[in-house]
Amino acid sequence: MLNKFLKVTLTLCFVILTTFIVSPAQETAPPNLEYQKALELIQQNKFVEALPLLEKLVPTNPNSSDFWANYSFALYARAQTLPTPEDRRRTRLAAKNAAQKAWDLGSRKSLVLELIETIPDDGGADDKFTENPKVDEALREGEAYFGRGEYEKALAAYERAHKLDPKNYEAIAFAGDTFYARKKFAESEMWFAKAVALEPDRELAFRFWGDALMAQGKVEAARDKYIDALIAEPFSRLSWEKIRNWAEASGNGWNPTGITPPGGKPFGAVTFDRTLLKAEDGTINWQRYDQMREQWRQQLFKKEFPAAKTYRHTLREEAAALRIVAETTKSDLKAGKIKKLDENLANLIKISDAGLLEAYVLFPRINDEIAEDYEEYRKNNRDKLRRYIADFLIGVKSSLSGK
Repeated sequence: MLNKFLKVTLTLCFVILTTFIVSPAQETAPPNLEYQKALELIQQNKFVEALPLLEKLVPTNPNSSDFWANYSFALYARAQTLPTPEDRRRTRLAAKNAAQKAWDLGSRKSLVLELIETIPDDGGADDKFTENPKVDEALREGEAYFGRGEYEKALAAYERAHKLDPKNYEAIAFAGDTFYARKKFAESEMWFAKAVALEPDRELAFRFWGDALMAQGKVEAARDKYIDALIAEPFSRLSWEKIRNWAEASGNGWNPTGITPPGGKPFGAVTFDRTLLKAEDGTINWQRYDQMREQWRQQLFKKEFPAAKTYRHTLREEAAALRIVAETTKSDLKAGKIKKLDENLANLIKISDAGLLEAYVLFPRINDEIAEDYEEYRKNNRDKLRRYIADFLIGVKSSLSGK
């Protein structure tokens, strides 16, 4: 695991959901003894030492996502050790380009995605971890040692940063990462837990913690940490990739509960084809969705948000529109009006009855306007978000959901 300073571009999660099923390209690993030596070094987290061996293979342009992924990691590790900002920028850019090639060839490693997402298109200037120059210097020193695989020295630098500023998140999370890199997974957990307690709305330490738990075979505990990472930063592709990777590694598979109106899509804005709606399966009730949305636009928004100057599509509105569909359908079922209930409506009723409609909206049905309500909802509803992700996105029962 390489250290990183995350800066994640907001990406709507329904875009990520639609790309979870990927067929990686067929790899042709370079049949080279030097590559095998490089792999041995990489297994020991000695990325910088592996770099010269990998560079010798670049002219052959191997059609291997595995090669380009490892090359990108080694370049990024090397960048941390270079003396000048310009050298670091150029090497970060090379790492991003190598990561993009690995991705294009089919790699779905989360670190590959992280390099693509977090490195600017020009390689970027050196980021400051903090405005405190002594703390920033200690962290940068730790990164340089980490990149060279000198983990004891890296830890000493991170601990120095931590003593200078006990509330610096990176110092704590990166210190834990030095234990992870040395395969001292249980010891790393203490640091990740400390970082999580300091800033529960950042995904990095949750994700690192999940990785440490997976390395110890604690699959269910790791799942819950990955869920918490997704809740912390739901617009991060990295958070979604970790959930996908966990689902594959655990054998659970990706199993979202779908709600697709007739003629519509499972993600993004709710749409439907009115010509496909039927009374006998309950789908006629999707008309109530549009009716409720119109009520909000004309009357309810001003009533619920009197201080707002202009109308905005809110979480409350979207949940209300879906709820009226569920409640009307349940009423029709009770009255015997529905002969065979549409499966998607059955799923909508399940989610509504579980009290998780808002959580559902904030994942498959979110948009830029609804996203403005996420942080406020999360403040008092983390458990509902956990339950939705566990029960209806990955199709398992979370130990954090109380179920």
